[in-house]
Amino acid sequence: MGGVDYFWNIAVKIADNLAKIHKINIIHKDINPNNIIFNPETNRLSIIDFGISTVLTRETTSLKNPEFLEGTLAYISPEQTGRMNRSLDYRTDFYSLGATFYELLLGQVPFDTEDAMELVHAHIAKPPVPPCEINPEIPVALSDLVMKLLAKNAEDRYQSAYGIKADLEICWEQWQKSGTIAAFSLGSRDISDKFQIPQKLYGREREVTLLLEAFARAVSPESPGAEMMLVAGYSGIGKSALVQEIYKPITGSRGYFIAGKFDQLQRNIPYSALIKAFQELVRQILTENAADIAGWRSQLQGALGQQGQLIVDVIPELELILGPQPEVPELPPVEAQNRWNLLFQKFIKVFAQPAHPLALFLDDLQWADSASLTVMQLLMTETEPGLFVIGAYRENEVSPAHPLMLTVDAIASTGARVNRISLTPLELPHVNQLIADTLSCSVAATLPLAELVRVKTQGNPFFLTEFLKSLHAEKLIDFDGERGQWQWDLEAIAARNFTDNVVDLMAGKIQKLPVQTQELLQLAACIDHKFELHTLAAVSAKSLRSVVADLHPAVAEGLVFPLGEEYRFLELEAASTSEYLPELQPGATGLTVVCQFAHDRIQQAAYSLMPSQRQQAVHWQVGQMLLQNTPSHQLEQKIFTIVEQLNSGSALITTQEERHRLAQLNLMAGQKAAAAAAYQPAFNYLKAGIDLLPADSWQVQYQLTLKLHQLACEAAYLITDFEQMEQFAAGVMERATSVLDRVKVYEVKIQAYTGQNQFQEAISTGLEVLKLLGVTLPAKPSKLDILRGLAATKLALAGKKTEDLIHLPPMTDPYKQAAMGILSGLHSVAYLGCPELYPLIVFKQVILSLSGQTAASTSVYTAYGVILCGIVGDIDGGYRFGELGIRLLDRPESFSFKSKTIFTKILLLHIGKNISGKS
Repeated sequence: MGGVDYFWNIAVKIADNLAKIHKINIIHKDINPNNIIFNPETNRLSIIDFGISTVLTRETTSLKNPEFLEGTLAYISPEQTGRMNRSLDYRTDFYSLGATFYELLLGQVPFDTEDAMELVHAHIAKPPVPPCEINPEIPVALSDLVMKLLAKNAEDRYQSAYGIKADLEICWEQWQKSGTIAAFSLGSRDISDKFQIPQKLYGREREVTLLLEAFARAVSPESPGAEMMLVAGYSGIGKSALVQEIYKPITGSRGYFIAGKFDQLQRNIPYSALIKAFQELVRQILTENAADIAGWRSQLQGALGQQGQLIVDVIPELELILGPQPEVPELPPVEAQNRWNLLFQKFIKVFAQPAHPLALFLDDLQWADSASLTVMQLLMTETEPGLFVIGAYRENEVSPAHPLMLTVDAIASTGARVNRISLTPLELPHVNQLIADTLSCSVAATLPLAELVRVKTQGNPFFLTEFLKSLHAEKLIDFDGERGQWQWDLEAIAARNFTDNVVDLMAGKIQKLPVQTQELLQLAACIDHKFELHTLAAVSAKSLRSVVADLHPAVAEGLVFPLGEEYRFLELEAASTSEYLPELQPGATGLTVVCQFAHDRIQQAAYSLMPSQRQQAVHWQVGQMLLQNTPSHQLEQKIFTIVEQLNSGSALITTQEERHRLAQLNLMAGQKAAAAAAYQPAFNYLKAGIDLLPADSWQVQYQLTLKLHQLACEAAYLITDFEQMEQFAAGVMERATSVLDRVKVYEVKIQAYTGQNQFQEAISTGLEVLKLLGVTLPAKPSKLDILRGLAATKLALAGKKTEDLIHLPPMTDPYKQAAMGILSGLHSVAYLGCPELYPLIVFKQVILSLSGQTAASTSVYTAYGVILCGIVGDIDGGYRFGELGIRLLDRPESFSFKSKTIFTKILLLHIGKNISGKS
């Protein structure tokens, strides 16, 4: 009983202090016993340590390792963990206050565990044991008060510190009079004058259940493989909010949730959302302890082997875990794509396991590039249990023939489990409940207002909340302090000519901000959905401090929000001084500060307020600034972002020098995209580069023009745009100054004809270019031609030991090198379309290899060995040439022919076994 007696005075004083802090719009974020100082002699109590406090009305906590969360983990609110699909506001302090009261009464915290992840999961998912059940001497009313503070959802807690204080005083008064507390209605005087729209989901119970059931299946060890959930609906319908309900179960299963968003303004960047998602995963892993990071490094090295650089090229942050990686040999396009697909599968499997599942959320799939859709299909058709892929898209922006829908159909046809949720607008009862909860009224009182609001917003959750905020901003919904309740003017709302377009509504809201804030939002909209304040400061020609101060009205309105804690230092510096606010930490302005638009409709609205020519100018300015501030060794890493910005502003280029430079950058972007098997973006970059060239580029910029046309021709073939392929090929054939410069195009045409089963056209093309290179082969070989070819080959090999051929020097003659490449490209098509030509090709390559070996020589020797075994009957000679090819594979340059060489050697052994009857 003594503990309860001591509790009252302290508790009331804490509530009173907290009310004063909240009154000046400060959220403490770290209420706990260590930050409460009480002097029993003077009866004075102070709340201290505002080091992580914020003056924002609402703040978003990102997902991170629990060890690095702001606040004291035993007292932290569910939303402050970053795993509750909720941003935090002043009510986060009430949860921490509840945990503090819990300890003051019982001498223990609500959840007692040293495991950080277990503690986080308890905060977001487990109810604490009520104090009165642990100590029956604690009055039930007081226990209920503490439990109300500890509610998981902020809407279910007290809504004001004054309400807490009022109920504490009622309890204290009864306790002093009788030593007991009679039951009473908690929160009767808890009316907040802060306009807070609840963040909980309304009318989505069924959809949440479907989502969680699908996740449970995906991570089950008995699951046949990965599972996909597609969430469709109009913009603002609540797709992302629904998906983030996965936070709780993913935390409980010790898994990872990562998310990436495709951007309408950056649709040409390959794998953009995947890159963002896995960058986030790498950042989460890097916050783990050294032993865990070493474990991840070991698993990744085992999965990726010597080819880790391929993944690092796409996700550069991965190098922080893996360390520097060796260079990876180049492969022909088809083989390169197969290698990339296989490697990415192995990469995903490291993280996606039932013991630590991975939930991958890809938002705005209607803007996804073809390479990303290919990866998504790959993941769903090959990955084992432990992976849950969630995709969201605007169903009104896709048709059955849209690439996304075609990809989904292809995934479903493989038998992979594909679930679908289609979100519809909120019905009137749900709209009414949301408004009633916002205004602390009965649903009967708010029904007329709800009917009007639903008609105006069509039940779109984002539009609805923004519409309500606009009504409050214009005082059409306002708090009556004298009556202690919210009121609204229904007639004035009905008469007011509000737009029924959400983008127009947001544009109008932006236009009510200070002019300098509007300008910053427009600039930020040109940069990206997420933007660094340093970039925004450079583009706007302002100091970082000025940018923070000018952007603050937009942050306060919830139009943009900062990511991470770095923003707070700058925010406090720009804010008015207060006895509660700490001094700015030295060196804080050197931090990287990132902000994000709260919704892409807000970015769209800000972007729409800028004239088209001004948009182009800003894109060009941003691109130039990024280019100038990117070290040469990092240029390739950031090339897509830079080129996207510059291309968007390329119409304003005034000099040929600038056009030439941008064409070169597009070439670099095209090469990088092609290396990552993202052929559609690669083609787009290369074509953009060609479009920048002057009419006489073949004369004044020959090498650049040639390279762009060669690669564009190849990329067009790889995306099966054969008309464009022929167009670019014709340009090279007509303008190239040497046969060597045309060889690449000939190779592409041979591959294209082969892919279309036009074998004769492929062979004719190959023989045509071989003749130009000094190698002549008959179009219709006879048996005599084959015998002559065999005799010529044996004559060339006369006096040479097979095992000594490994010491031959590399081939240096460019014409012979080109001929070897063309001949290798004809292997399969000759075998299928003109079998008599196949041995002649092999004979010619063996003879060419004697003057110097190439990577192709490895498979050529084994192919010659097959001919010796299967046709000539020379088993020993065939075996020796097979061994020669295998031994040459040790050379790095032979990597691209490894599989072909090994396969041919297996074939050779099989033939030899059948002929000799020996193993």
